[in-house]
Amino acid sequence: MNKSEIINSFAELYHSQGYAPLQGKIVGLFFVSEERSLTFQEIQDKLGVSKGAISKAINPLLEYGIIKSETKPGNQRRRYFNISPDGWMDGFSRWIDSLCVRRSLLVNALELREDKNEPISVFIKKQIDMLEDTIPYLRSKVEENNNNRNK
Repeated sequence: MNKSEIINSFAELYHSQGYAPLQGKIVGLFFVSEERSLTFQEIQDKLGVSKGAISKAINPLLEYGIIKSETKPGNQRRRYFNISPDGWMDGFSRWIDSLCVRRSLLVNALELREDKNEPISVFIKKQIDMLEDTIPYLRSKVEENNNNRNK
């Protein structure tokens, strides 16, 4: 894949998760960029999108902690943006937490079922089993990543 394809794939991924496609493009741009950080203008130029659209897309990414901004000494007006590894991992941890909630809801739903529709009950049990296998593994990988970052 080339850089443009990766950026567009991030747009599709983010859109499938309820984000604006442009937010995905911004994140994708950071991952394919060799620069440590990008200014607002550089993001706008590289993506070919209006200032208003970039502003609307970048603010939630800052709020979610996916990206961060900083200024440099001598120029407090110009902000430099980059991926926030801590924010990225926090978001991943929140996603794992949502899987735990999903698992709990499925367990509760299964307990209420009278098995009048056995295929659905079997499906629910398989989903619970999959989540019980997956969640501890994902948590261990996050912990491993956090331990490696702190070294």
